[in-house]
Amino acid sequence: MACPLAGRPPRVRAALAARSKPQRRPTSGHTTPSHWGNQGGIPHSAIREGNWKLIQFYYKKGIELYNLSDDPGEQNNLAEVKPELVKKLSTQLEAKLKDTNALLPIVNPNPKANFEKW
Repeated sequence: MACPLAGRPPRVRAALAARSKPQRRPTSGHTTPSHWGNQGGIPHSAIREGNWKLIQFYYKKGIELYNLSDDPGEQNNLAEVKPELVKKLSTQLEAKLKDTNALLPIVNPNPKANFEKW
């Protein structure tokens, strides 16, 4: 099969090549709300757009934001210094959770013990 760009003028090749590049959409994930994990996992939802990853925890930790290209180990939370990006990604995550009818955790109205592990 011949390359569709073969024999085309350079500017046409460039335009076709640019058009054929897939557009990356934000990816999101959501843990099972009732699953805390045996490794200390906390129910959370996350969204990633490019190098940025936003995590919304549902128990005490709040929101975390990481630049994965600079910080692949997620050690430097940038949520406080990038509030506009936090707002943008939070809005996208909220829309995705709503669109997928994700089940979100709720606070136990009658807990048997105070949980303070984290």
